[in-house]
Amino acid sequence: MIWSLFTGIVNGSMGWLSGVSDLRKKIYFPTETALLGGTLSTVIQTGLEMLVLLAVMVIMANLSWTLVFMLLATGLTLLLGLGIGFIVSVFNARYRDIQYLVGIVLNVGFFAVPIVYTPDLLQAEKIPSFVRFAVELNPMSLSIEVARSAMYFLEVPALSRLAVSILWSTIVFTVGWIYFRSKSMAISEEP
Repeated sequence: MIWSLFTGIVNGSMGWLSGVSDLRKKIYFPTETALLGGTLSTVIQTGLEMLVLLAVMVIMANLSWTLVFMLLATGLTLLLGLGIGFIVSVFNARYRDIQYLVGIVLNVGFFAVPIVYTPDLLQAEKIPSFVRFAVELNPMSLSIEVARSAMYFLEVPALSRLAVSILWSTIVFTVGWIYFRSKSMAISEEP
């Protein structure tokens, strides 16, 4: 769910902004509203998916107060995805094929995040240390690790990892927002 939320926001941001391109040319409205509205719909969908997961966890009697960290991981993923979405949507407004390149990068990036494999697999001797380091500091790996610890293992995530995840998400969102705001007038003039 965390990865789906991230890719939904990043991929969607390009389509949401280009979907209102005709309207942007006719009247003034803040261009970020297209991205924020699309993000809200993605968050609602993720919320419904989480309710289904919560029901399954209740049935399996695998529930704890650590669920709060799952919500925190969701919020951090939202900030990270929106920050990247702000940046790629600006590039996509100018160069329309960026959306295809971003889709490929996200598909490859899926394997740089421990979703289909467990993080302890990275501790094997055959794994080069730079690969281990890259995966461990990947912001999405951090969010997914926080969510996995909280939801499935009912553990409090490592606070150092949580702090790094908060830092990554905040920085990426802030940079994306500032970049998007600085280019918002130029976006309105794009065909």
